[in-house]
Amino acid sequence: MGIAVCGSGLGTLVFSAVMPYVINAPLWFDYRGALPLEAVIIFICVIFGAAMIPLPQEPSEIRRVERKARRKAKQQVFKTGTATSQSDEQQKKLLPTNQKRKLKKKLFLTKIAEQIDLNLLKDAAFALFVISNVLTNLGFYVLYNFAHDLAADAKVIEHKRHWIIMSIVICTCFGRVIIGYLADRSWVNRLILYNITLIIAGIATMFAPFCNYFVQTHMTYAGLFGFFSGGYVDLISTIIVDLVGVDKLSDALDVLLLFQGFAVVIGTPIVGTMRDAFSGSNRSYFWLYLIFGGSILLSGLILFGIPVLKRRKELYQQPTKHQLQMGVLSFSNKTYLYLKNNNNNFNSTTCLEQ
Repeated sequence: MGIAVCGSGLGTLVFSAVMPYVINAPLWFDYRGALPLEAVIIFICVIFGAAMIPLPQEPSEIRRVERKARRKAKQQVFKTGTATSQSDEQQKKLLPTNQKRKLKKKLFLTKIAEQIDLNLLKDAAFALFVISNVLTNLGFYVLYNFAHDLAADAKVIEHKRHWIIMSIVICTCFGRVIIGYLADRSWVNRLILYNITLIIAGIATMFAPFCNYFVQTHMTYAGLFGFFSGGYVDLISTIIVDLVGVDKLSDALDVLLLFQGFAVVIGTPIVGTMRDAFSGSNRSYFWLYLIFGGSILLSGLILFGIPVLKRRKELYQQPTKHQLQMGVLSFSNKTYLYLKNNNNNFNSTTCLEQ
């Protein structure tokens, strides 16, 4: 996984070094011309993505085939429908155009909703993991968007400022490979490793506004953030499998990416608004980095509650060893434990007699 996702880091490394020369070159390119150029390059990624075909044995592919079969069955029933269905169709034709559009829109939204299994949020451990990712992504792109501006405020030499972004992406590549390798070791607790990556990335972000005009200090916090944030991205799928199982990986990623997208959409404008609000102060980025770095730090700290939630779930859902031995399966585990802890005369024989 770590090697597979290193391409984004290498791409960021190349673009951060090349784009300043493209924008400042004596050609037709400026920042307005550079954006369409980047858009064309990104569109090439869409072509490569369209060429990828899911493996037949993937749960998501199996569900897709099942949905396709159900749609075909419904279409077949519709074609061979009774006179009642035909009359219903005639009534639909008489509906106003705006009502037809509402029906189509509703069907489209329903199809989108069917792709996202929000029932996964009923699992408290996974819900906490989603909340953590929302907090992480609120501040995840602060360094990418404002590292250059922070360096400018700190009076870093201009031609050295792009070294900061390069430090992030180079360390990101190393972090994804090294932390991914550690996550595969049997003696490593992957959840704790994941939490540590977020905590250190958050601390590095909070340290950024204290850097001076030496570019090396900026490269230090950028390198730490890049290394451990790369590990964070690398471990997401692994932690999801540990929480909900490999069969629900695709559905869980759908839910997680949905909330991550909301966090990114909300977080970046908030960061920009705060930047404008504090633009008149001497340290305009101080509270910005402190707040959103603290958000990343908090996202790692709250995940130490996942083992507690998992133990609680196992306690209330799984029958005890004594229950399995005595055959007491008609009682819910919760009722059994309650009676056992609150009634001294309670025993398994009484359960069986009742």
